[in-house]
Amino acid sequence: MTAPAAVARRLVLTGHVQGVGFRPFVYRLAHRHKLDGNVCNRLGEVEIVVQGDSNAVSAFALDVLHAAPPLAAPRLVLDEPWRVDRNLHGFLIAPSETDRAARIFVPADHFMCEDCRRELENPRDRRHRYPFINCTQCGPRYTLIERLPYDRLNTTLPVANVAPCRVRPTRAARLSRSRPVAVSRKAAS
Repeated sequence: MTAPAAVARRLVLTGHVQGVGFRPFVYRLAHRHKLDGNVCNRLGEVEIVVQGDSNAVSAFALDVLHAAPPLAAPRLVLDEPWRVDRNLHGFLIAPSETDRAARIFVPADHFMCEDCRRELENPRDRRHRYPFINCTQCGPRYTLIERLPYDRLNTTLPVANVAPCRVRPTRAARLSRSRPVAVSRKAAS
């Protein structure tokens, strides 16, 4: 049996797609659908190039809008066929573009989500009563940003002090690559 022919699509989204765990969500979604490609922050837009089985690509395009993280509010502004790249294997989060003016909505700091609250109140959880608990769906955003785009290097978070993620899978999915922490270099100095 021969493998189905691959198709490729390019999606461009705007809206609330910065500081809400959107690119890590896209990464996980592409892996769930077994697709190749990349996602890139384009200073207010998110560009996704995805390729694979046509049914999987179509399902991905629906899920990226309808299964987005709770704080995200993506709006599709472009959906077009793209050329299939036979050398593309896997899916990655590409570096953010920084060569033009940003048109980014930076979300406000957000109150604690129910998942973090459960961990905070659970005596068996290692984050029990941890005062700085947060994830991609809650915690500081606006107070951390120093410049755009909203990437860790452009926040007050000290990159050298980020510990490797050694948490159970459900929390790791919430934290993913975007882990705001309620302590900043400004506050620590």
